[in-house]
Amino acid sequence: MENNRNTIVVNAEYQYRLAAFAVSIAILATNILLIAGALAPQLVGFEFIVTQKGAFVVAGIQVFLLVLVWFISIRLSHRVAGPIYAFNLALEKVERGDLTVHLALREKDEFKEIADSMNRAISATRARLVSVQKKIELVRACSDHQETQESITDLQNILEEFTFLGEELEDEGSGNEGDDAK
Repeated sequence: MENNRNTIVVNAEYQYRLAAFAVSIAILATNILLIAGALAPQLVGFEFIVTQKGAFVVAGIQVFLLVLVWFISIRLSHRVAGPIYAFNLALEKVERGDLTVHLALREKDEFKEIADSMNRAISATRARLVSVQKKIELVRACSDHQETQESITDLQNILEEFTFLGEELEDEGSGNEGDDAK
């Protein structure tokens, strides 16, 4: 699975909510600091005298702070929202039977351990299904009984719902080269 996410906002609801929360905290902290500077300068180490010019400076700083914190929050939240988006895409493919999925997260993304676990689980499932398919082919070759052949065909039909054959098996001539096209 490709790991080049060019879109920073992949889960707008989550990322905007997180950014709004971060902006609110930053503005609240700034205002508390300014109020403390005006009311109790000995507690904060500076005195803030409210003047018209000072109010404009504070407003400008807060707008700058709002924009800065907003963009930083969106960028940082992408390290969480991006992998979750990738997990959802991968799980949708697995749900459809595609076991060729491989999650590749970016260097600074979160949840790398979970992605590795998911990749191992998908790989193990794929290996088991390949083993079952090989056993079905062996039993089919050894059996002349009609009922056994029908059961084998049923099992083969179930396996065909999955895409799990990689290039290494195609070279062995498994006869299922078309499975990767799903």
